[in-house]
Amino acid sequence: MKRIILAAVALLAATSAFAFEIAAGGGDINFNSTTAQLLVAAQSSRIIVTHYHLISAGTTNVSFEYGTQTTNPCDTGTVVIDGPMSLTAQTGAAPTNEAGVMPSVPAGKQLCIVSSAAVQIGGAFVYSSSL
Repeated sequence: MKRIILAAVALLAATSAFAFEIAAGGGDINFNSTTAQLLVAAQSSRIIVTHYHLISAGTTNVSFEYGTQTTNPCDTGTVVIDGPMSLTAQTGAAPTNEAGVMPSVPAGKQLCIVSSAAVQIGGAFVYSSSL
């Protein structure tokens, strides 16, 4: 019995590290409007933002949020997951993950970046997608 339990625990440990990872990727952030959609989570998985960095050409407050689209990206059921970050011209944000907390987007929701002003914002983000 003890061997069966140990074998089951070993099998679970060996497979669980990979069982829920579906995809990983990243993308550029390059927009000059007030809201830009970055990704749409699949209906059966969530998006976990693992890294991002931003730089702004002007003064603005930037947030990452998720929601759904009625007319424009993330205009319905909006939830802010990081921010607002106050940026001035030629400044940026590249948060570290010292606390181990990563913003996540529920299944079927859009990941958006929102700016309080229509200034050029550039950068990149990295994500993973899991169940």
